Amino acid sequence: MVTFSFMLSAAIGALGGCIVSPITYVAYDSGVPLAIKGFTVAILGGLGNSAASAGAGMLLGILESFSISVLPAAYKDAISVAILLVILFARPSGLFGSAEESRLKEF
Repeated sequence: MVTFSFMLSAAIGALGGCIVSPITYVAYDSGVPLAIKGFTVAILGGLGNSAASAGAGMLLGILESFSISVLPAAYKDAISVAILLVILFARPSGLFGSAEESRLKEF
């Protein structure tokens, strides 16, 4: 099962790369903004809650899309970092995660 889960995650990652590469221009450092957005979504949704992470991904995408109408388009990637910092300072367990559950994971 462990080998199967690694194979499945590699296949999903490869499929995601095939979908993203025509949209964005691929370079050796093009994964950093995507990794930051992924980490932001994981923290925003709460670790271990996949349904909340999907909702957090939608929320982050909507916030980034609407921020272009207020700020210049060059700041689009900075929005995810700002949201990440606000969430980490205000509620480290995430919007949908419970503080009690995150305290149990420390031990």
